Amino acid sequence: MASGLSDRLSAEIELLGYDHPDRTAALRIIVGDGVHPADRVDRDLEALLHAVRAQKLNIDLVLGARQDQGLVGACLAVASPGRSALTMLGPGGDDAHGFETRGTKGRRDAGGNRDEGTKGRRDGGEERHEGTKARRGIRNPQSAIPNPQSPIVNRQSSIVNSVGVSLLRRLQHEAWQRGVVFLQALLIPNSNRTARIYLASGFKYLAELVYQNRSLSEPIPPMRLPEDLNYLTYTHDLRERFINVLDATYVESHDCPALSGLRDTCDVLVGHRHTGIHHAGLWHLALQGDTPVGVLLITGVPNRESLEIVYMGVTAGARGRRIGDALLSLAIELGRQRGMKTLTLAVDSTNRPACRLYERWGFFEVGRRRAWISCARF
Repeated sequence: MASGLSDRLSAEIELLGYDHPDRTAALRIIVGDGVHPADRVDRDLEALLHAVRAQKLNIDLVLGARQDQGLVGACLAVASPGRSALTMLGPGGDDAHGFETRGTKGRRDAGGNRDEGTKGRRDGGEERHEGTKARRGIRNPQSAIPNPQSPIVNRQSSIVNSVGVSLLRRLQHEAWQRGVVFLQALLIPNSNRTARIYLASGFKYLAELVYQNRSLSEPIPPMRLPEDLNYLTYTHDLRERFINVLDATYVESHDCPALSGLRDTCDVLVGHRHTGIHHAGLWHLALQGDTPVGVLLITGVPNRESLEIVYMGVTAGARGRRIGDALLSLAIELGRQRGMKTLTLAVDSTNRPACRLYERWGFFEVGRRRAWISCARF
């Protein structure tokens, strides 16, 4: 019996190119995760492919796991500029990615660049450590991390877990060979089985991201904002200055210290640039006098009357001056000028100052994802 189970736990991992006859079947396994009816799988697959085309993303890297001449699992990396990629795995057995036909709110970065979407880097904020991110997060308590020693309850789970680990290990190898340096997965909070597969394959738990919206028709809360701020709008000539200010906002930030040094800030900026629908007029540096004190990066959300704050940060020395409030006020003004209806963002669930800031400004929760990461520098 043990020998038979061992045979079933092994699978041949194969790279499925665009002309491979099993490529579509593999993608159906990934978006369907083995739990959805065929008509929903068709819709979800078309939504994924549409997002990839619309955002000019790369899904060259699709892997299939084969046993007895049939596919039993698959995974892919949705690569985006900035040498990063979103991973998806199927079947995990628990609808881990929560894929929806409208796209991923966790990613429009893979089509979820909201990544529910990376999404970018750390952020600072109005109080001591406020901010938002698209593809960055902060560690949750250890209790949120699945126990890698949890018992496997049945033989089918053993097979799924073993195949999934083999797929993700091969995916990481192939990604590093292609120049990708940062992989992420965005899982729904209760997808413990899939989370264990990611953990066993070398991914590390990062954060639980809370996705929040705010209606742009709501009034701005009454408060005294700094009156001595002025703003610079992004141009290519200011690129290095934006990068330097981004770095300055990471200093002493409570947002995801585990990510420090894992990605080059140039890559992070490129990733932000290719999130959603980029408009240079929605990127701003905040200055008090000649001193940069914060940065606000906003992008358009495809097919919605919405803007997303993909990054907002305040430099360490400027925190506590309501700079975060001023940046949010500017974001609302920019959205209203463009006739948008909603402002959206993601925040780490443990970043209480940032959560209080967004609550004060009328944001409300619309979803959550748990971020797992793998980096070539691990």
